[in-house]
Amino acid sequence: MNKRLPAFTLMEVTIAMLISAIAISMTYTIYRIVSKSYFDYSVKQDQMADLMTADQLIRTDFFSASQIRKTESGMDLLLKQGHIVYVFDKERLMRSQFDLKTDTFKINAQLSNASFENKEAESGDRIDQVKITVMAEGRNIPYIYNKKYSSNDLFE
Repeated sequence: MNKRLPAFTLMEVTIAMLISAIAISMTYTIYRIVSKSYFDYSVKQDQMADLMTADQLIRTDFFSASQIRKTESGMDLLLKQGHIVYVFDKERLMRSQFDLKTDTFKINAQLSNASFENKEAESGDRIDQVKITVMAEGRNIPYIYNKKYSSNDLFE
């Protein structure tokens, strides 16, 4: 009574394991490539979001300020509600609003030029034009902000 049971041979099991190992390694490699691409994209998007938010805030603050002065590390804007101070660092831009809240933007921004009526401003001087250079994606991107003072603001 020699009954044969239906089963796989050792060679069939070995080939199935080999095919499974190849499929698993390909899936893992593809997953690593896709997750790295997504991470790089996410970092780039976060940097661009910081850059756009900082640009919008500086534009709004420049428009609203009654007086803008250059400081050693950035600029000081006087608004009706109080002072807004921008500090430029090699790795971040910090914005302190009315001594209550500080926003930190992870962007490489430098105050390239600050002037009043086309004359270079020193620390403590009033300014009406600022050039900020931002290093993003390996390129220097210049941002220029202008302030049109009213006669009342100039005589204060």
